[in-house]
Amino acid sequence: MKNGTGNDKIETLMNEFALACEPLESGNRLLRLVDERTGAHYCECHIKGSKLMANGTTDVPLDPEEPEYRANRDIVVDDVAFQGMKDDASLKRSFSNIVAEWTKEHDADRPLKIIGGQHRFDAIKGALGQSVDVLHGIKVYFALDMQQRYDVQLISNTNIDISGDWIDRVQESFKGPELRDWCHTVGLLPAGKDFTSSFQRGGRISVRFARTFILNYFDGMKVKSEKFTVTETTPNLSPSGGDKRWET
Repeated sequence: MKNGTGNDKIETLMNEFALACEPLESGNRLLRLVDERTGAHYCECHIKGSKLMANGTTDVPLDPEEPEYRANRDIVVDDVAFQGMKDDASLKRSFSNIVAEWTKEHDADRPLKIIGGQHRFDAIKGALGQSVDVLHGIKVYFALDMQQRYDVQLISNTNIDISGDWIDRVQESFKGPELRDWCHTVGLLPAGKDFTSSFQRGGRISVRFARTFILNYFDGMKVKSEKFTVTETTPNLSPSGGDKRWET
């Protein structure tokens, strides 16, 4: 498991993971790899569904100091593809590309935090209830700092169909709780609730709508009262995925 970095903490975490999850690649076959883009350390291996369920959880915060706010997208239970995934799992499908972090900072009893692949995780859980226990491919990160964790959670959940609201929520959470706390205070969000990851009419507001509300308030403050009735005041919707005006 060594690659010459001398990082004892990562070595300890990898040994903990290997002991608890018993990967197929245990021993000298469990290699420590490094993402040269961020310096994050990880391994890629295969573990049984039973080990995944015994040690894993999809209740994953971006910031362990704010564990009540999850990083993962919500599971779309009525999606046709998800139903097919559950059927495949019950027929002993071996899934891959499940991404996790091994950490006991939050929920020490479930140190395998599933960052990407929560639908596959749920399908495997259902299959295990039918006594189907096969190997699944998993990529496990160790000792991530806040920036690395944000990067892993973003790339692990990014695909062509991803909700812009989810990306906005993760980006805002990475910056801090200020916008969310303010929305709790003024009543735009129910107490203890996070921004939605997929906007629905009548549901919780998105980060995009919160930004839009605040930006247009400041735009409105610039309009002189005597000209307000003849001024176009239709709100300008804040763009998803990044807004230079909001950053300013």
